Amino acid sequence: MLSTERQTQPAPTDIVLLDMDGTLLDLGYDDNFWNHFLPQAFAQGRDISLLAAYQYVERTLASVRGTLTWYDIHHWSRIFDMDILSLKAEYAGNIQYRPGSLEFLESLKSRGIRTVLATNAHPDLIDLKVSALNSQALPFTDFFDEILSSHFFGKPKESVDYWHAIQDTLAFEPSRALFVDDNLDVLKVAQAFGIGQCVAVSQPDISQPIREIDHFPSVTRLTDLVVAQ
Repeated sequence: MLSTERQTQPAPTDIVLLDMDGTLLDLGYDDNFWNHFLPQAFAQGRDISLLAAYQYVERTLASVRGTLTWYDIHHWSRIFDMDILSLKAEYAGNIQYRPGSLEFLESLKSRGIRTVLATNAHPDLIDLKVSALNSQALPFTDFFDEILSSHFFGKPKESVDYWHAIQDTLAFEPSRALFVDDNLDVLKVAQAFGIGQCVAVSQPDISQPIREIDHFPSVTRLTDLVVAQ
Protein backbone atom coordinates (compact mmCIF):
# COMPACT_ATOMS: atom_id res chain seq x y z
CA MET A 1 0.00 0.00 0.00
CA LEU A 2 1.15 3.52 -0.80
CA SER A 3 -0.47 6.65 0.58
CA THR A 4 -0.21 10.21 -0.60
CA GLU A 5 0.77 11.43 2.86
CA ARG A 6 3.04 8.62 4.03
CA GLN A 7 4.86 6.58 1.46
CA THR A 8 5.86 3.09 2.54
CA GLN A 9 6.95 -0.10 0.81
CA PRO A 10 3.73 -1.82 -0.30
CA ALA A 11 2.94 -4.88 1.82
CA PRO A 12 1.66 -8.12 0.25
CA THR A 13 -2.13 -8.08 0.19
CA ASP A 14 -4.46 -11.08 -0.07
CA ILE A 15 -7.74 -9.23 0.41
CA VAL A 16 -9.00 -5.65 0.14
CA LEU A 17 -11.83 -4.60 2.46
CA LEU A 18 -13.59 -1.41 1.43
CA ASP A 19 -16.09 0.77 3.24
CA MET A 20 -18.89 2.18 1.10
CA ASP A 21 -20.09 5.62 2.22
CA GLY A 22 -17.30 8.18 2.38
CA THR A 23 -14.79 5.72 0.93
CA LEU A 24 -16.14 4.47 -2.39
CA LEU A 25 -19.11 6.81 -2.51
CA ASP A 26 -19.33 10.52 -1.85
CA LEU A 27 -20.51 11.06 1.72
CA GLY A 28 -22.23 14.26 0.61
CA TYR A 29 -25.39 12.29 -0.19
CA ASP A 30 -25.69 10.98 3.37
CA ASP A 31 -24.48 14.17 5.06
CA ASN A 32 -27.05 16.24 3.19
CA PHE A 33 -29.81 13.75 3.90
CA TRP A 34 -29.32 13.55 7.67
CA ASN A 35 -28.29 17.16 8.19
CA HIS A 36 -30.71 18.89 5.82
CA PHE A 37 -33.33 16.83 3.99
CA LEU A 38 -34.53 14.85 7.02
CA PRO A 39 -34.83 17.83 9.40
CA GLN A 40 -36.69 19.79 6.72
CA ALA A 41 -39.13 16.92 6.11
CA PHE A 42 -39.52 16.39 9.87
CA ALA A 43 -40.27 20.10 10.43
CA GLN A 44 -42.92 20.07 7.72
CA GLY A 45 -44.50 16.88 8.99
CA ARG A 46 -44.65 18.08 12.59
CA ASP A 47 -45.41 21.72 11.82
CA ILE A 48 -42.49 22.86 13.98
CA SER A 49 -39.69 25.31 13.32
CA LEU A 50 -36.77 24.21 11.21
CA LEU A 51 -34.41 25.02 14.08
CA ALA A 52 -36.37 22.81 16.49
CA ALA A 53 -36.32 19.99 13.92
CA TYR A 54 -32.58 20.33 13.38
CA GLN A 55 -31.92 20.21 17.11
CA TYR A 56 -34.18 17.22 17.70
CA VAL A 57 -32.78 15.19 14.80
CA GLU A 58 -29.18 15.98 15.74
CA ARG A 59 -29.72 15.12 19.40
CA THR A 60 -31.60 11.91 18.61
CA LEU A 61 -28.99 10.67 16.13
CA ALA A 62 -26.09 11.50 18.44
CA SER A 63 -27.58 9.41 21.27
CA VAL A 64 -26.70 6.14 19.48
CA ARG A 65 -23.80 7.17 17.26
CA GLY A 66 -21.24 4.37 16.84
CA THR A 67 -23.77 1.60 17.51
CA LEU A 68 -25.53 -0.65 15.04
CA THR A 69 -28.76 1.20 15.80
CA TRP A 70 -27.29 4.38 14.29
CA TYR A 71 -27.11 2.60 10.91
CA ASP A 72 -30.58 1.02 11.07
CA ILE A 73 -32.88 2.97 8.76
CA HIS A 74 -35.92 1.05 10.00
CA HIS A 75 -35.15 2.15 13.56
CA TRP A 76 -35.14 5.76 12.38
CA SER A 77 -38.37 5.24 10.46
CA ARG A 78 -39.99 4.28 13.76
CA ILE A 79 -38.35 7.06 15.77
CA PHE A 80 -39.19 9.84 13.32
CA ASP A 81 -42.44 8.22 12.14
CA MET A 82 -41.32 8.60 8.53
CA ASP A 83 -40.36 6.15 5.79
CA ILE A 84 -36.63 6.85 5.76
CA LEU A 85 -35.86 4.51 2.87
CA SER A 86 -38.51 6.13 0.66
CA LEU A 87 -37.27 9.58 1.63
CA LYS A 88 -33.71 8.58 0.80
CA ALA A 89 -34.90 7.22 -2.55
CA GLU A 90 -36.22 10.69 -3.43
CA TYR A 91 -32.63 11.94 -3.39
CA ALA A 92 -31.01 8.86 -4.96
CA GLY A 93 -29.90 10.95 -7.92
CA ASN A 94 -27.26 12.44 -5.61
CA ILE A 95 -25.56 9.07 -5.03
CA GLN A 96 -22.20 9.07 -6.79
CA TYR A 97 -18.72 7.58 -6.70
CA ARG A 98 -15.92 9.55 -5.13
CA PRO A 99 -13.27 10.56 -7.70
CA GLY A 100 -11.00 7.61 -8.44
CA SER A 101 -13.23 4.97 -6.82
CA LEU A 102 -14.56 3.40 -9.99
CA GLU A 103 -11.09 3.26 -11.54
CA PHE A 104 -9.72 1.66 -8.37
CA LEU A 105 -12.43 -1.01 -8.36
CA GLU A 106 -11.83 -1.73 -12.03
CA SER A 107 -8.11 -2.16 -11.33
CA LEU A 108 -8.71 -4.61 -8.49
CA LYS A 109 -11.10 -6.63 -10.63
CA SER A 110 -8.75 -6.75 -13.59
CA ARG A 111 -5.96 -8.05 -11.35
CA GLY A 112 -8.15 -10.68 -9.69
CA ILE A 113 -7.62 -9.27 -6.20
CA ARG A 114 -10.15 -10.51 -3.67
CA THR A 115 -12.35 -7.50 -2.91
CA VAL A 116 -15.01 -7.21 -0.21
CA LEU A 117 -17.47 -4.42 0.52
CA ALA A 118 -17.53 -4.13 4.31
CA THR A 119 -20.12 -1.55 5.31
CA ASN A 120 -22.25 -0.57 8.28
CA ALA A 121 -25.04 0.41 5.89
CA HIS A 122 -28.36 -1.40 6.25
CA PRO A 123 -28.95 -4.03 3.52
CA ASP A 124 -31.98 -2.14 2.19
CA LEU A 125 -29.90 0.99 1.82
CA ILE A 126 -27.18 -1.01 0.06
CA ASP A 127 -29.83 -2.19 -2.42
CA LEU A 128 -30.95 1.40 -3.00
CA LYS A 129 -27.42 2.57 -3.70
CA VAL A 130 -26.60 -0.44 -5.89
CA SER A 131 -29.66 0.33 -8.00
CA ALA A 132 -28.64 3.99 -8.34
CA LEU A 133 -25.05 3.13 -9.23
CA ASN A 134 -25.97 0.41 -11.70
CA SER A 135 -27.79 3.03 -13.74
CA GLN A 136 -24.62 5.14 -13.94
CA ALA A 137 -21.79 2.71 -14.72
CA LEU A 138 -20.78 -0.92 -14.61
CA PRO A 139 -22.86 -2.99 -12.18
CA PHE A 140 -21.56 -2.10 -8.70
CA THR A 141 -21.99 -5.64 -7.42
CA ASP A 142 -19.71 -7.04 -10.13
CA PHE A 143 -16.66 -5.53 -8.45
CA PHE A 144 -16.97 -7.53 -5.21
CA ASP A 145 -16.44 -11.11 -4.18
CA GLU A 146 -18.62 -10.43 -1.13
CA ILE A 147 -20.90 -7.59 -0.02
CA LEU A 148 -21.27 -7.68 3.74
CA SER A 149 -23.38 -5.43 5.92
CA SER A 150 -22.54 -5.32 9.60
CA HIS A 151 -26.25 -5.97 10.19
CA PHE A 152 -25.58 -9.57 9.13
CA PHE A 153 -23.30 -9.92 12.16
CA GLY A 154 -25.32 -7.92 14.68
CA LYS A 155 -22.30 -5.73 15.44
CA PRO A 156 -21.00 -2.50 13.88
CA LYS A 157 -17.46 -2.12 12.57
CA GLU A 158 -16.75 -0.05 15.68
CA SER A 159 -16.87 -3.33 17.67
CA VAL A 160 -14.01 -5.83 17.80
CA ASP A 161 -16.65 -8.58 17.74
CA TYR A 162 -17.46 -7.52 14.18
CA TRP A 163 -13.88 -8.16 13.12
CA HIS A 164 -13.84 -11.61 14.66
CA ALA A 165 -17.09 -12.38 12.85
CA ILE A 166 -15.95 -11.12 9.46
CA GLN A 167 -12.65 -13.00 9.76
CA ASP A 168 -14.55 -16.21 10.54
CA THR A 169 -16.85 -15.60 7.57
CA LEU A 170 -14.16 -14.76 5.03
CA ALA A 171 -11.31 -16.90 6.41
CA PHE A 172 -8.52 -14.39 5.73
CA GLU A 173 -5.23 -13.58 7.43
CA PRO A 174 -5.67 -10.13 9.06
CA SER A 175 -2.01 -9.18 8.67
CA ARG A 176 -2.32 -9.55 4.88
CA ALA A 177 -5.51 -7.48 4.59
CA LEU A 178 -5.90 -3.90 3.38
CA PHE A 179 -8.84 -2.01 4.86
CA VAL A 180 -9.93 1.45 3.75
CA ASP A 181 -12.50 3.56 5.62
CA ASP A 182 -13.27 7.20 6.32
CA ASN A 183 -14.30 6.52 9.95
CA LEU A 184 -11.26 6.85 12.20
CA ASP A 185 -12.96 5.09 15.12
CA VAL A 186 -13.55 2.07 12.89
CA LEU A 187 -9.95 2.13 11.68
CA LYS A 188 -8.66 2.15 15.26
CA VAL A 189 -10.64 -0.99 16.09
CA ALA A 190 -9.55 -2.71 12.87
CA GLN A 191 -5.92 -1.88 13.58
CA ALA A 192 -6.19 -3.14 17.17
CA PHE A 193 -7.72 -6.37 15.85
CA GLY A 194 -4.68 -6.91 13.65
CA ILE A 195 -5.64 -5.73 10.17
CA GLY A 196 -2.26 -5.25 8.51
CA GLN A 197 -2.97 -2.11 6.48
CA CYS A 198 -5.53 0.44 7.65
CA VAL A 199 -5.92 3.49 5.43
CA ALA A 200 -8.09 6.56 6.00
CA VAL A 201 -9.93 8.56 3.36
CA SER A 202 -9.12 12.22 3.91
CA GLN A 203 -12.04 13.70 1.94
CA PRO A 204 -15.18 11.56 2.46
CA ASP A 205 -17.47 14.38 1.34
CA ILE A 206 -15.95 15.87 -1.80
CA SER A 207 -17.67 19.21 -1.14
CA GLN A 208 -15.72 19.58 2.12
CA PRO A 209 -12.02 20.37 2.71
CA ILE A 210 -9.45 17.58 2.93
CA ARG A 211 -8.95 16.46 6.55
CA GLU A 212 -5.63 16.18 8.33
CA ILE A 213 -5.19 12.53 9.37
CA ASP A 214 -2.65 11.95 12.15
CA HIS A 215 -2.72 8.27 13.07
CA PHE A 216 -3.18 6.46 9.76
CA PRO A 217 -1.83 6.60 6.23
CA SER A 218 -4.42 8.49 4.20
CA VAL A 219 -5.48 9.10 0.63
CA THR A 220 -7.76 11.57 -1.08
CA ARG A 221 -8.44 9.27 -4.04
CA LEU A 222 -8.36 5.48 -3.89
CA THR A 223 -6.27 5.52 -7.07
CA ASP A 224 -3.46 6.88 -4.86
CA LEU A 225 -3.22 3.40 -3.33
CA VAL A 226 -0.83 0.77 -4.61
CA VAL A 227 -1.97 -2.77 -3.81
CA ALA A 228 0.84 -5.33 -3.83
CA GLN A 229 0.28 -9.06 -4.27
